[in-house]
Amino acid sequence: MKEVEFRAWNKITKTMIDLKACTQFVTDLGGLYLPINDDKVILVEYTGFKDKNGKKIFESDKLTWNGWVRIVCWDNEKAGFYLTNNINNYKLALWEIMDDKPEIIGNIYEHGHFLDK
Repeated sequence: MKEVEFRAWNKITKTMIDLKACTQFVTDLGGLYLPINDDKVILVEYTGFKDKNGKKIFESDKLTWNGWVRIVCWDNEKAGFYLTNNINNYKLALWEIMDDKPEIIGNIYEHGHFLDK
């Protein structure tokens, strides 16, 4: 079963928040953490995958592999995590590149500059 976990980008302090460590934005229901909807934060979900360094990959992370750089996003129509380049509508399923050992190089909130390729 997929581990459900969120983190949040705080728009005011411009910092990423680990929601398991923060009760201000999270309701704990016996170990089930439910993010509270708040216009001061942007919630991002853990994909269930880890990068080549064992770091958890979240929605909005920027990944690099085989010379490519892409952003992790959720696709409602396909009900899954995909990679996009924000240039065209082409999306690649995240699971398809996991054998290539991607690496997290940042996220779109803390590292606003985006793609070189």
